[in-house]
Amino acid sequence: MLAVEGSVLARILACPELEEMFFKMSLSAKSVICCRVSPKQKADVVHMYRKRGPWVTLSIGDGANDVSMILEANIGVGIRGKEGTQAVRSADYSISQFRFLQNLLFVHGRNGYIRVAKMICFYFYKNIVVVFSQINFAFFNGFSGQIFFPEWLPQLYNAVFTSWQCLFAFMLEQDVKPEMALACPNVYSVGQEGRLFTFGEFWKQIVLAVWHGCTCYYLTLYGGQGANEEGGRTYETWYSSTAVFALIIHVVTYKLFVDTHYWSIILM
Repeated sequence: MLAVEGSVLARILACPELEEMFFKMSLSAKSVICCRVSPKQKADVVHMYRKRGPWVTLSIGDGANDVSMILEANIGVGIRGKEGTQAVRSADYSISQFRFLQNLLFVHGRNGYIRVAKMICFYFYKNIVVVFSQINFAFFNGFSGQIFFPEWLPQLYNAVFTSWQCLFAFMLEQDVKPEMALACPNVYSVGQEGRLFTFGEFWKQIVLAVWHGCTCYYLTLYGGQGANEEGGRTYETWYSSTAVFALIIHVVTYKLFVDTHYWSIILM
């Protein structure tokens, strides 16, 4: 354990060499206690760690003297207590007791990262699928500007057909139960290491979207060749485009089911 008083901390932070030594010593210590420090010194300590690494800093406090520290950190947590609500109003998150910090990080924080990462990738995926079917149609009409889908279908694609499903699915998404997340803290590393939202994972979804968009278009185009009405006339373009659009809705919805770990009554 390393303990530093406010007057000593002021001299350390004023000298770059001492600050670097203090930084390295604090990393090797199990805990560091800074006592009798000013609000500015609290913020300076947080800034010292932020500028020396890519890690995410978190500050937690319950009073007005913690506001500068909370604002300096990447994530600020305020405790609603007897010292007022200044810390709560300045923080990103608010809790009523310090013991709730464990649930905030290992359960809600971890699930929040998983939900946001999946939501971003899926939104790119589902929009690229429908766009690439229209891009392929442009090669067949000589880039004449003829639209492939009726105007109302693309307008309802994000508003009704695909957005609500993924919204409810990822709003409740969790890959492990809260009890398991608290009992096995090592599962928290999925967010620290950024495994679900990487460059490779993002482009994997883009490639899947291009592949699925082209497959939906050509499968319907060549699968429906030779189809005629009862009078012998071939079906018009809107028939094929509606079939492609219906197939895209099914593919996007099925992929949402595959990507979702937690199936609830709302999702069903």
